[in-house]
Amino acid sequence: MRSPESPIRYTRKPFPSYRHLPGLTPHPRRHPQGHLHGVPEMDVEPLDPGAWRESIDYLCGVDLYNHLYYWEAHEAWEGPWKVMSRQAFPSVFLQGLIQVAAALLKRELGVTEGMRRLSRAGFTRLERVRRTHDSYCGLKLSEFIEATECFLLTPRSSSESRPPLIVLG
Repeated sequence: MRSPESPIRYTRKPFPSYRHLPGLTPHPRRHPQGHLHGVPEMDVEPLDPGAWRESIDYLCGVDLYNHLYYWEAHEAWEGPWKVMSRQAFPSVFLQGLIQVAAALLKRELGVTEGMRRLSRAGFTRLERVRRTHDSYCGLKLSEFIEATECFLLTPRSSSESRPPLIVLG
């Protein structure tokens, strides 16, 4: 489940001008040079697992994640997550993805304990969904969890590869 050179896109939405790396780049919303500074937040719809192919926020988050925009993927998924019941599977699923994206960002920044904590929380949520639905919103959870856990356990210095993609089918 390794990433190809150029992952497929699920939307045509353009990528931000830079990947936000906390402490290294301007905060996208708060800093005047941020790529989202002054841009009003849009209304979002809850993620409907039966209509995930039409969820631009979900699919845009997948595109961002697959192209290593972890902070931005988190933001894309957080909108729908905020408008759903916290106990519903779509909310648990999105929160798991948000935490895995944050864990990958922490790994990239060299924050090992934060990576461990966030990945554990994210995988716990994704595993909760997987126990009932191995494929959820187009994602084969068993494969994704296993491959991403393996990637996160690989020391940064010995891994030149990219993390596994979110491949929807």
